Amino acid sequence: MARRLELAGQLQGVRPVKVQIDRAIDRYVERQSEATRAVDRMALQKTLNYKAIEKISVDAYAQVFTDAELEAMIAYYSTPESHAAEAKILDYRALVGPEIIRLMDQALIRAKIGGTR
Repeated sequence: MARRLELAGQLQGVRPVKVQIDRAIDRYVERQSEATRAVDRMALQKTLNYKAIEKISVDAYAQVFTDAELEAMIAYYSTPESHAAEAKILDYRALVGPEIIRLMDQALIRAKIGGTR
């Protein structure tokens, strides 16, 4: 477990949970009224305990993943390509997400009326 915690700490270094939290905050406040977005963002960033979340994240990585998996994740998230992909993932989700919802809606309607075509 000590080795996993060490690797999880390294992973935290190349893929900081703070960045992930700030992106989640950005997505969250975009759903709020335009008038309160800046205030809401600031309130969340000041209130959330980033260090505590970082510890939770490192501990969870160590519990869930093997040494080999953590090493592979460190290698991947250390590359410029991973940073570019991470920056584009929201654009990807914006394109794919609505289509998945639309297809699920259609499938549910078909299931409710008894058709499976």
